[in-house]
Order: sequence, then C-alpha cells, then structure tokens
Amino acid sequence: MLPESGGMGADRGNLRRRNWVRRIGAGQWRVIQYLQPQAFQLSSCVAGARPARLGRCTQFGAMLRVASTFHTTPPRSLGNTMIEQIRFDDGAAYARYMGQWSQLVGDAFLEWLALPIGFRWLDVGCGSGAFTEQLCATCAPASVAGIDPSQAQLEHARARPALRTAELHQGSAMALPFADSTFDAAVMPLVICFVPEPATGVAEMARVVRPGGTVAAYIWELEGAGFPYESLHEAIRARGFVVPDPPRPESTSLNALVALWSTAGLQLVETLVISVQRTFHDFDDFWTTVLGGASVAVLLANMANDERALIREQMQRTLHADASGRITVSARANAVRGQVPQTPHEAATR
Repeated sequence: MLPESGGMGADRGNLRRRNWVRRIGAGQWRVIQYLQPQAFQLSSCVAGARPARLGRCTQFGAMLRVASTFHTTPPRSLGNTMIEQIRFDDGAAYARYMGQWSQLVGDAFLEWLALPIGFRWLDVGCGSGAFTEQLCATCAPASVAGIDPSQAQLEHARARPALRTAELHQGSAMALPFADSTFDAAVMPLVICFVPEPATGVAEMARVVRPGGTVAAYIWELEGAGFPYESLHEAIRARGFVVPDPPRPESTSLNALVALWSTAGLQLVETLVISVQRTFHDFDDFWTTVLGGASVAVLLANMANDERALIREQMQRTLHADASGRITVSARANAVRGQVPQTPHEAATR
C-alpha cells in the first residue's frame, strides 16, 4: 500500500488509491504494491507518515517515478518482493547517489540567495547533512538546525565535523517542532515533491521564520525531465517495469512553486532555473552509484540477470563517454524564494 498521509482520513486515503488506479491501470497498481523493498521506506517528513512508519527524508532526489504514460503490455512483477515505502538509511550511499548532485545545485542556490552572515538557518529534510554542511561552509551562520525523520541519516550527518554544533532533530516537515519566528531562513532542498500536502510544508517553514526572513527551496524539475537519472528511469520503463513517482511531482514546476509560496503568504517571490552537470569517472562509476542509490536500486537488484543486463547495455549506449571514458550527465532544478511579511508595527519602525 502507498503510505498514508498524516491527518488523512480513511476515506481520503482510499480516494487517493482509487485515483492512482485510474491513472495507471489496475495492473500497474498491483505492480506498485509488489515493488516495495524492505530496505526502503518513504519518510514521514515527506509523506506525513505516522510515527510508527518513520523513515528517511533527505534531499529527496531519489525520485521513484510512477509511469506517467500507459504501458501497452502488462508491467513486470518482481514476485514477492515487497516495497511499501522508500527508505534512505545508508547515508554514505545516498551521499554518493544524490548528495553530490544536491551540492552542485546548492552552490548556485546559496549564491542566488546571498543572505547575510550570522543568520539562524533551518534545513528541512537535512538527511545525511550534505547540503547542511555546504550551508555552514558558505553562509557563516550563527546557528543551524536540521530536521529529518531518519535517525540513521541524522547519525551520518552528526558525524560530519562541520555539523558538530548543529541542532539536528528527528521529526516531520509537516509539523516542524519549533516555535514561531525561530529562524532567519528556512530551506527545503530536494524535498517539496515528497510532501503529500506541499502547502502545509511551506506554511510550516513560513511559520518558524521571523517576519522579514527568507523561505526557499529547490527541486528537480520532474515534469520537464530534469531529474539526474531520468534516462535510467526511461530505460527501465521501456522494459515494462514501473518506476513510481513521488507523491507530488506536479509541485516541481516553476508555476507550482510560485503558487505554493504565494498561497503561504510569502512576499517578493522569485524563481531560478539551475542547470548542473556531474561527471562520472566511467560507466562503472555511474552504474555502481545507481546500484547504491535509493530509487531504482531495488528494482534492478530483483530483476532477472538478463533483464538487468539489457538495461545496463541500454544505458551504456545512451550515456556517451568522452575519449578518456568519463561520462557527463546533466540535470535541471527549479528554485524559489520568498520573504515572510513583516508585521505593520515592524514595517513602520524600519
């Protein structure tokens, strides 16, 4: 079953499931139910999952995409392999799979924000701490807090020397455990599409940021093929397998982000498209990185050897190596920022 959202009643949960069946067909819905591995669980931070189902909510670049087009043949089943949710518990593997991508985008993102030193920062969905560490090195913050539902990922983050003084909390992006106006800036790197009610997540960030403070995020442009491993997803879907979507892929467009920030009452809303490239040493480097990631790794691991080999061969043809064997992959993210409105009294005194 798909994870239930916090605060979602049984009727609404059933409605969501019926919608998914109508979207991709009953056969594909059954495949999704039977593709969930024990090793992966969608985090409460992104899915509003109940406390008993806490999992990983890092820089959610691990996009498990549901096929957005209908298959003409029934999708493949992987037997009794059960995948109910996505979980990211291997911080080192995730850092290699998505952390490097996040930092590439993060460089441009932080340069664009250009916020003063000495701010109090909150990183929503801090995960293994890759972006949080980058934030500390770039912005000279007065303090940094992070929140993530995965204790294993938080332990990886706490092991980073730059984050020894950071306050890293286990919790949900849907209900931030902080008082109003606690921070000067709150950021959500690669997370928004995993929040089943994105407006609630943005409203929570706005609540905990002081008047005049900044609320910002960046996310892969999923509906525009901006995800770094989209070509791999296409190769897997071409073989008849289902690669699920995050709960809210539609929230990744520029228009959707502007609407979310505006609905939360944020002002001076601006956006930025960030294009990045990452170079792998060779194809084996790319393939090993994918096998250690959290999106399609379990699909590949549970395929028949010949199926996996065909996908590997397809990717070798798709990804063009240079003369030295290096492979460069491009990706594109959308960023958004807005300012928490000042109260009339504060505005008058400035």
